[in-house]
Amino acid sequence: MAPSEEAPAADAEEPETVGASPPADADPAATGASKKKKKKKKKSGAGAGGADNDDDGEGEGEDEEAAPEAKAPVAAAEAPADDQSGDDGEDAEDGAATGGKKKNKKKKKKNKSGQTVTLSDEAFQKWVEETLAATKNESEQGTREELSKPDRAFLGYSFSGSLRPWKVTPQMKMPESIQKPDYANEPDGRSEIERVGLREVPVLEGEQLATMKEVCRLGREVLDIASRFLKAGVTGDQIDRIVYQACVDRQIYPSPLNYNRFPKTVCVSANEVICHGIPDCRPIEEGDIINLDVSVFYKGFHSDLNETFLIGQCDEDSQRLVRTAYKSLHAAAKLIRPGTF
Repeated sequence: MAPSEEAPAADAEEPETVGASPPADADPAATGASKKKKKKKKKSGAGAGGADNDDDGEGEGEDEEAAPEAKAPVAAAEAPADDQSGDDGEDAEDGAATGGKKKNKKKKKKNKSGQTVTLSDEAFQKWVEETLAATKNESEQGTREELSKPDRAFLGYSFSGSLRPWKVTPQMKMPESIQKPDYANEPDGRSEIERVGLREVPVLEGEQLATMKEVCRLGREVLDIASRFLKAGVTGDQIDRIVYQACVDRQIYPSPLNYNRFPKTVCVSANEVICHGIPDCRPIEEGDIINLDVSVFYKGFHSDLNETFLIGQCDEDSQRLVRTAYKSLHAAAKLIRPGTF
């Protein structure tokens, strides 16, 4: 997409079951293994408690707060160029049928200089602990009863399923050093560039094309980090803090943040939430379907990608839903060529 255009560019969506990949583009040094498993599906739910709109949700009216920066891990590596993209969904189907049984793979990555680097599980866990400590918020002190208490805005709301919204913590602000899209500091989160719009789709070449590829690679890294952290017991709020720090480490802006007042850096959609779920303090549970939707902004370009994950043992209906959506994605992708609409 054209520089500074606010509608994120698309990247392939590939469902999994708790992937693994290293954070940050910092110091390529440590070694280790990363685990990843394929699954299938596309998007899942809308704002923590039911905001299904294309505006990526609405803010909670809370003031933004700057979060302290976590220390980057000792080693970091570029996320792998998705090694799943070569198959046509068969492995993903097999994975879904197991209901979330993990398949471990050792993955090699290359940094910009071509050097292969990895980040060990221990180093990744250390980075996670530092990140959560540096971005600690009021959710750490709240009891389950306090965090699950419904917001008054949902009183009388008719829900489509059993999922209910939990507490949404205040929005964090990105450091001043990071380049931001035009809506980042707008009170209503509106983009002037998006309002004016483009009259035609630009053809990217040269430096612009290279930048678009780079922002897509960075977005893939952030999604891999979030998926490596994802498991039963963690909260959407914690995933948001992980994505926040992964973006800070790379000096990129998380596109959802303040877009039409969306309060968080990532969309976390659980179960019947269709898409653009607002990360809240609800712990992710065994049997959930979780979609992580990551978009990032870098040098005037956005990348946008997501994956859906089956958490542990999921029922057959959940697996069939994810499998069908994933097959549909692959069927549609086969039609993409110059001249198609």
